Amino acid sequence: MRTLNILIADDQEEIRTITSHQLTRAGHRVVAVANGMEAVKAAQQVRFDVALLDEEMPVMGGVEAARGIRQQASESAASPLLVAVTANATAQDRERLLAAGFDHVVGKPFRLESLDSILAGVPASTSETIHPHGSQAADEDPIDVLSRRVNGDRNLMRKLTASFLRDLPSRMNSLRRALKRGDASKVGALAHALKGTVAIFGASQARARSEELQNLGRSGDLQPAHSVFESLQADVAQLERKLRGYAKSAKAAQRAKGRSRPQPSGRRRKKRK
Repeated sequence: MRTLNILIADDQEEIRTITSHQLTRAGHRVVAVANGMEAVKAAQQVRFDVALLDEEMPVMGGVEAARGIRQQASESAASPLLVAVTANATAQDRERLLAAGFDHVVGKPFRLESLDSILAGVPASTSETIHPHGSQAADEDPIDVLSRRVNGDRNLMRKLTASFLRDLPSRMNSLRRALKRGDASKVGALAHALKGTVAIFGASQARARSEELQNLGRSGDLQPAHSVFESLQADVAQLERKLRGYAKSAKAAQRAKGRSRPQPSGRRRKKRK
C-alpha cells in the first residue's frame, strides 16, 4: 500500500493516540486534531488522501466537517476519501452517514486491519459498516485486547492505560453530577465519550452500559438511568482493577530493567572549577 496523508479528527485523546500509532506504523503520514473545525482548517493547509472524522465532536461534528472539507475540495484539489468513525454503527446510522456525504463508515474503535480494505480501495468490503466489537469475548483480558490494538507496543500500552486511569474518576464524577442535575443531553454526551474509551480495552459490558446510558440521555428519559449508572460503575470498577494491576506490574518491570542495566566502569573525573 502506498503512503497516504491521513487526517484524524476525534475529541478523545486515547482514540487519536491509538489510531495515529496504528496508521503511522503502517507507513502513513498522520495529522490528528480534536474537533471538526480543526479538521477543516487542517484540510485547508494540507492535501489529505483520507479523512477519518468522528461523528460526535465538540465545536463542530463530523458531518459538518465533512461538508466543509468537500466544499473546499470542490474549489481546489480533489476531495479526500471521507470516512465516518462512529460508535453508533447500526444499519440506520450507516445509511444516514452515507447520505450525509461520507464515502465509508467504520465502527469505533477499529483495528487497522478493519480499515486496510478501505485504504487499499477494495470495493468488495467497503459497502458494509465495520463492527470492531463482535469478535471480542465479554470476559477477554483488556490488556490482551489493548496489546493487539497497538501491535504489542509496551510504551504505548502504558501511556494509554495511564491516561485512562487518570481521567476515569473525573469522567464518572461528571456523569454522576449530570444525572443528579437531570441534564439529559450532558448525560448522553458523557456516556458517548466513555463508550469510545472503554471499547479500546474490549470492555464489552462497560461499553454496553455506556451505550444504554447514552441512549437514555439522548431520549431525555433519565428515570431508569440511575440504575444503569450503578451497573456501569461496577463494570468500570472491574476494568479499573485489571488496568491498575497491569500498570503496577509494568512499573515494577521498568524499575527492574533500570536496575539491571550495567553501570559505567571507572570513576568519573571531577569537573574542574
